[in-house]
Amino acid sequence: MKALVRTKPGKDFSSMKVDEVNLKSLGESIVRVKMASSRINPVDMDLMKGFPGLKYPDNQIGGVDGAGEVLEVGSAVSRFRKGDKIFFYRPFNDVGSWGEAIDLPENYAAHIPQGIFLQQAGSIALPS
Repeated sequence: MKALVRTKPGKDFSSMKVDEVNLKSLGESIVRVKMASSRINPVDMDLMKGFPGLKYPDNQIGGVDGAGEVLEVGSAVSRFRKGDKIFFYRPFNDVGSWGEAIDLPENYAAHIPQGIFLQQAGSIALPS
């Protein structure tokens, strides 16, 4: 899948690029989501520059929050099923929503309330 990744930390954002990355095999409590929307928060930019105390690998995918449609669920997932529309927030030590898809623990996500579009929902989770 394609994702916006940071190739090395630093104040120069020219180290960010679209790259091909692989998803790992799906864990039993993991939800795989086809991304529909994500926002760029000020904290996202701080995290991509390098945040004291947090160590990310090179080629780290950016993004803290987002929304999308469930593609697949692990065997222990009980709250979601394929096709559900969800939004989510990830802790700062576990970012990665700026890709075509994302894997996340079930407890990081919630169903999108009726009347909110996927494109809107991707901007709600972190500020809420």
